[in-house]
Amino acid sequence: MPDGKRSETWKRDVGARLRAARTAAGFATARAFAKELGVEENTLTSWERGLRLIEPEDLDGVRRLTGITSDYIYYGDSAGLPPATIERLKRD
Repeated sequence: MPDGKRSETWKRDVGARLRAARTAAGFATARAFAKELGVEENTLTSWERGLRLIEPEDLDGVRRLTGITSDYIYYGDSAGLPPATIERLKRD
């Protein structure tokens, strides 16, 4: 797990991958996804904008709801993701 002192660019990249995971899973709005995840919408949007780093316990919920691994969210590593999921992520 990366520490919270990573670069701002890295945090924005993590946020962009988190948003791509959300939309690829069919959640068009942050509000709907946040509700399913059990967090406040502003918390989710701060993760997606790269203002705050998502913690592992919250990332587990993202994995459960989207089927997308923490390796993808944190590092952009798509190994182990089904090809159809990879294609959805590329579109979103």
